[in-house]
Amino acid sequence: MVLGMQRLTSFLVVMLMWTVLPGCGGGGESPTPQTGGDTNNVPTVSFPMNIVPTVSPLFQCGDPSIRTQAAIQKLNSFWDSKVRPCACGKDLEAQCQGNALVFDPKFPAGIPGSKGHGYGYIYYDAKFFQTLDAVTKSDLPADTVLAHEFGHNVMIERGDNIFFRPFKIGELTADCLAGFYVGYQIQSEQVKRDDVTSTFDLACAIGDPGSSFWFESGAHGTCGERASALAQGIDGFINELRPEQACPRI
Repeated sequence: MVLGMQRLTSFLVVMLMWTVLPGCGGGGESPTPQTGGDTNNVPTVSFPMNIVPTVSPLFQCGDPSIRTQAAIQKLNSFWDSKVRPCACGKDLEAQCQGNALVFDPKFPAGIPGSKGHGYGYIYYDAKFFQTLDAVTKSDLPADTVLAHEFGHNVMIERGDNIFFRPFKIGELTADCLAGFYVGYQIQSEQVKRDDVTSTFDLACAIGDPGSSFWFESGAHGTCGERASALAQGIDGFINELRPEQACPRI
């Protein structure tokens, strides 16, 4: 993966929004306050989705690093859920390389309406995340990859058509939901401009230049489409929209 690609107009829009915080507002509903909190920057707002694994994982689920566990804790607090991160094992080595992924909640049984072994887990390449942190010198890019996969779980829980074609629409919706979470981090001053710059660079760098053996070519969108979707989610949170307003169901 090559990082540091072009930055887009969407990034400039986010930087403009940054200059007017915290005064910008919008016409949507305010986030639901969450009581409590701790000293680890756990979000103080939440959008309850109640995503909880219902069965044991089908694939090897390695222990996450302390940093990844902390990132998931913040995402779980934001979405009021209990999603579990899994460092990929040998059985997912090929699919997981340089990647993070979730599975259809009906997998493997294929029973309509069921929430099976794929529900509530995020599998990720631990070495890939370590590389992202080292190259970008920021936690936010890897956290945004997790937020994207978390977004797929949000889509499943709220009843989106996860088989909608083209698949790109679903991937860009997950990017938007990831941006919605990034918007919270921006507004609560948990991240700096350089963190957001690195994250938009990442959105460009993972724009599916070719097909893989398990996914169609272009399934995640172009550099510009991904950056725009991320910016849409950020803008939605900052303007006090609900997730379904900022990132509509499909």
